[in-house]
Amino acid sequence: MHLDDLLNRYADSIFYKNEISDTTYSFLKSLLWSHKNFYFAFLGKPIG
Repeated sequence: MHLDDLLNRYADSIFYKNEISDTTYSFLKSLLWSHKNFYFAFLGKPIG
């Protein structure tokens, strides 16, 4: 399992618990995580 899978599963779990809004969930899913943008994703808006 890769870090992007873990992040997406975490986003899914907190969304289904209603801990984040639809807008935030959509934003997280649209980030298209990859090894090139983890740093930027955690410290600001990812580049890509």
